Amino acid sequence: MELEDLEKLVSSLSFDLPDAPPDQNIRLSAILDLKSEKAKEPKRLENLANKLHSECKIAKDKLAQSEKEKVQLRKDLAKLKEDDASLTKQVNKFKCEIKDTISKINKSHSVGRISDKERATFKQHESELYQYKNLTGIRWNTNVPDNEIEGILTNHRTNFVKAIQLDKSMPLKKIREEVWGVIQESGTRAYDNLKEDEEN
Repeated sequence: MELEDLEKLVSSLSFDLPDAPPDQNIRLSAILDLKSEKAKEPKRLENLANKLHSECKIAKDKLAQSEKEKVQLRKDLAKLKEDDASLTKQVNKFKCEIKDTISKINKSHSVGRISDKERATFKQHESELYQYKNLTGIRWNTNVPDNEIEGILTNHRTNFVKAIQLDKSMPLKKIREEVWGVIQESGTRAYDNLKEDEEN
């Protein structure tokens, strides 16, 4: 006989306890059912424990993954802050360069502009210069090196033409004497020519 057959046979048996009321009679099958349930309990608890362990492992893995992501996000944030600081520095540098450029442009525009007062002063000096030129007959050459003074003295009445070339390093008094000497020479010739004309 097999074990299953034996269990069926035993479960069908019932025991009557002597001198016990009928509701207290215990059936052997109920005892066996209880014993069977108790035998299944450790397996069920083991299954629950395994399931709980598995869920804990998944939760730990997720927590570890989120910690890794958190660390990576912190690194990314630090890098972004570093990039932001670098970009802010570059933007400030460009702003300074733009300010300098605008300032230079404004200065170059203001250098090119002549005020009305300066224009009036130039007109006055131009007029005086023109009168001196007519009086002396000197035409100054302005396209010479900074250390030289150059010009041509002419007198149309006497056809007198003489070039003037002086060095700016000479004393001012010497330059003045040289120029007035040439002017005097030009005028003396004119005076001599007038005398000759009167005599003839």
